[in-house]
Amino acid sequence: MKKIGYTFWYQQNASAKTRVSIVVTKIQNPRRFASVRDWFIFLHEFVVCLRCKSIEKRLYHFWKIMTQILALRTTISYLIATVLLWIACPCSGFAQTHILGEWQIMEAKNTQGQSYFGTVSIQPLGLSAYLLNWKTSAGDYTGLGLMQGTQLCVGWGVQNVPFGVVIYKIESDKLIGAWTATGQDGRVGVEVATRVRAGIDSEQYIEGKYDVYGENPIANAAYEGIITITRNSDADMYDLAWNLGTTKYNGIGLRKGNYLYVGWGFNEAFGVIVYEMAQRSQAQGTWALPKTNTTGIENIRKK
Repeated sequence: MKKIGYTFWYQQNASAKTRVSIVVTKIQNPRRFASVRDWFIFLHEFVVCLRCKSIEKRLYHFWKIMTQILALRTTISYLIATVLLWIACPCSGFAQTHILGEWQIMEAKNTQGQSYFGTVSIQPLGLSAYLLNWKTSAGDYTGLGLMQGTQLCVGWGVQNVPFGVVIYKIESDKLIGAWTATGQDGRVGVEVATRVRAGIDSEQYIEGKYDVYGENPIANAAYEGIITITRNSDADMYDLAWNLGTTKYNGIGLRKGNYLYVGWGFNEAFGVIVYEMAQRSQAQGTWALPKTNTTGIENIRKK
């Protein structure tokens, strides 16, 4: 095989550590036509994938779809594979155009209750990420966002300091995340964190230590390590710490339902904000900083 195209693979080993990675493969000597049975198997797996509510199960069936597509070895199957990769991310696939543009900050308070004003612009970055720029009376900031349903989660920081954003879907014993960061050009990576101590329901209590496995899309390389999650005094705020061997990150997360929205970076030069974008012309935001126990608000209206 030559390393040309893309596929997804899913592996669950004996110790129940789930791993999701992107592997680059392509079969030589593609054929023009596939049998009816081949296409029937592909369509069946595609329908099952769409009906899966669990992201983990969806990724598993997506892996089976990609395996079937590459087995077809037709030119059109490679085109389908490319399209499916764009929508394989656990967060929303393509940039939602109605949130793009210039927004006016109508009401905003920082974590100390002080008001500020200004504007924020939202622009697409890659296929499913967003670039945000704030110009406010409190300072200028840059952010990276990912959509989950009607929620826009943004990790933000200051210039020349790396930061990122991750959205975790909370399962019973693991967190399944999609992330991007500065230097990734909008590419989205996948990360799966499995609880070290068994028998604790993460949907109720997400605090604790997790074994983490992930894929860096810009480097096309896997990574692993430990995440420690501690609960802030606010019931919906959490501090996160990644230990990936020689690299360490910190994060601040806001939980909404079965999702944990996290901004992360080095030291404390970052934050997270979650906008509710259900309405097309206005949005309500809640934001947080690391090592604090109160949240700020930022309500915006499209110009």
